[in-house]
Amino acid sequence: EGLHNKIVQALEKEPLSNWTLSVSPSHAFDFKTGCLSSLKYLNNEDYDLRTESSLAYLLAVVHSSWQHAGFNQLCGILDLLKEKLIPIISTEEQMLFVLHMVGPFLQRLHTDRFMRVLFDLTIQLYELLLRVDRSVPHLKYMDTVCDLLYHIK
Repeated sequence: EGLHNKIVQALEKEPLSNWTLSVSPSHAFDFKTGCLSSLKYLNNEDYDLRTESSLAYLLAVVHSSWQHAGFNQLCGILDLLKEKLIPIISTEEQMLFVLHMVGPFLQRLHTDRFMRVLFDLTIQLYELLLRVDRSVPHLKYMDTVCDLLYHIK
């Protein structure tokens, strides 16, 4: 529950609620390139190292927690997405964060034969895309989203 609250908090505040970072979301979410390349921006007063690296660290904690999760905890991903995350998501960057968070576990759900959860989670991801598409004038990261959705089919 505490980790889920941290995820909600990250989605509700900047930069995810209003993207202001000078790097792309994929760069900010990548633990290796995001955190290491942050060092070159230290002299830039407009750059907030804590914001960028905190997103990568949160993703790393989520991934490590869910990697060791059992069936009930993995089923909780669906409830988290449906009940807490989708209602607060309105930006493309928020959606990309969720896709970066959930995407790596789709294969595990398939491998472990959690098919009902996988199907329902896929439906929720498409619902999320629809919600964001209706709230932004233009999708900037369509290729990234399409790449993930292509592999789900």
